[in-house]
Amino acid sequence: VAQGAAVHGGRVDRGPTAARGLFSTRRQRKSVNNGAAQPSWLIEPGTHAALSTERVYLPLCEARQEFGNSSSSSPGGGSSGGGGGISSSRSDSISSSCKASIEASVMCARGRSCRRVGLGLASLVLVGCVAHAAARFVQSADSGAGGSARHLAGADMQASCAWHQSDPNTGPYKWSSERKTRSMAQIYPGNRARLRTALDRYIQGQQLNLVFVGGSITAGQGAVDAQAFPYWAEEIIKATMGPDRISIHNGAVPGTLSSYMSVCHNVHVPKDADIIFLDYSVNDDYQLGPPVDNAVRRPFERLLRTLLNYPKRPAVIMLHAFIWHRVIGPSGLYWPTSEREFHEFALYYGTPEVSVKAAAWRLMHDNVEGFQVHKTRADHSGRFQPELDHELKGKVFYWDVVHPDGATGHRFMGELVAQYIFDGLADVKATPLGPEDHADVQIDLPVPMLSDNYQANSDKCFIGPAFKSTCIDTVGWEWKDEGKEPNRPKLGYISDTPGSVLKIKVNTMTGSNDLQDMVTVELSYLKSYVNMGKADISCEGCLCVPSQIDGHHTDHTSQLYLHEFAASQHPDCIVAVKVLPETSGPPGHHKVKIAGVMISEGGDRVYNFGAVQMALEGLKENGAFDMKQWIKGRRLQSDTDMDSERQPGS
Repeated sequence: VAQGAAVHGGRVDRGPTAARGLFSTRRQRKSVNNGAAQPSWLIEPGTHAALSTERVYLPLCEARQEFGNSSSSSPGGGSSGGGGGISSSRSDSISSSCKASIEASVMCARGRSCRRVGLGLASLVLVGCVAHAAARFVQSADSGAGGSARHLAGADMQASCAWHQSDPNTGPYKWSSERKTRSMAQIYPGNRARLRTALDRYIQGQQLNLVFVGGSITAGQGAVDAQAFPYWAEEIIKATMGPDRISIHNGAVPGTLSSYMSVCHNVHVPKDADIIFLDYSVNDDYQLGPPVDNAVRRPFERLLRTLLNYPKRPAVIMLHAFIWHRVIGPSGLYWPTSEREFHEFALYYGTPEVSVKAAAWRLMHDNVEGFQVHKTRADHSGRFQPELDHELKGKVFYWDVVHPDGATGHRFMGELVAQYIFDGLADVKATPLGPEDHADVQIDLPVPMLSDNYQANSDKCFIGPAFKSTCIDTVGWEWKDEGKEPNRPKLGYISDTPGSVLKIKVNTMTGSNDLQDMVTVELSYLKSYVNMGKADISCEGCLCVPSQIDGHHTDHTSQLYLHEFAASQHPDCIVAVKVLPETSGPPGHHKVKIAGVMISEGGDRVYNFGAVQMALEGLKENGAFDMKQWIKGRRLQSDTDMDSERQPGS
């Protein structure tokens, strides 16, 4: 990541990350939404999948028998002996047929007549068998049962069966990987109570909100002519579970470490998240310095603790991407990754892990098609190689030396995510939630694994409308959107009047027990080559060394920069920005624009300079950044000759 920096007396102004070549463009794929919602009787608490006929399936039989006894089940209101329902005289035989069919279904799930595919999937197959069995006995019970009985045995039932079949050979989605390979990725189950609770809410009819955060892989880099892995996961999940009540939110930002998300989680992760996939194994790479307790791992732990404390107590899953091609040292080494250190956090907090390396390394080593690593579709500079693509497309795992290819690597990662969700759903259906699950979800977090590494109890990142809410004195300043396109806002407070003061009130308290620790305040301000002026920065309530920003530079670019300074902890820290009469540009121009403010804990920094502008352009109505929203308003051209009609992995 290209970084421009200028040092001025102990403070640092950092320039924008080079975004060129970040994405190529492609046309958005159409999701396969041919799944159907399952009938309510398949998901009620009394009908969860298990290997106990009496406990689980007799209520189903009774429900079918009740239907058969109905005297007004047909649209015409026919009697129980007519065409509108199943006659009461046949109730006993129906019940016997039901039980016999269900016994056969249990045998099927035990592997006697169905392929045995493991405990998680077996419970899905079992429920599917029950649906088929129910359809068969309703049809055979009374050939003259009329429209209602036939309806039960019709498309509704068949769609439900399809919903429960996640076997590669029978489900609505055609998997590119084997079931056993996907299972190998689930390296640590952790405490599954949060996952089970989230999926149980979905089963009971509530919305299921899946959130992805990470760096450029999660954001979609490498997904040039196919979609990024969060959207592969979306396609698979919705194709299998149906499109309703499932939302996918991608809050990832390329070129950022977990330290950025630790500060700006509130801008990128919606508060109603149910399940969060956290992918920082590549960006927070293996550290040669002090193991675990270092400047990269500390903000990761604070991020993890913060997300675990979100309102719905979401399940947080560590998703570990993997780089085969190493810049330093030989490629293909298994061990020099950050997974080992992340695993310590997983063990400590009971957070599950899904690992690309654990599932795919041997396939990569053995040169299996779709996992080949001998070459990449782009060269080491990220440039597309059209003369080689006919040999590489669909065969190699990586687009470039870092990022998976959309049609292979990204797709595989999406399949790992989808399989994890399906296995969790099967677990809930096999063993309904109990009091211990609810108790586990509500347990307070332990003390931090790293010394005094507590997360803050208030938001620390204010961009867009959230930043506007922090400004308590705006006389002489105007809140303005300078974006030239409706889907690419460039919001901020602007003043060109010398002497006008913008006052920003923020809480700079950290989670640390040491109130003497300083925090890093970062102001996002505009630098441009026309009309720009200077401003003084000072503090009230909290303490900081006065500093100055200069919005003028000679480069013919207009970019947001970050101005950093240290400040003391205070619940009502006021940062004052005063427009100065002098300027380093042409006389008479004094424009100052402030677009956001962030407070980093423990002396850490956000590190990424273009993230604020990207976040501004991708804000949804709920105030959270989402990659799809960003893509709508921004079409980046890559450094390749790929088809200009393509859109980035979405």
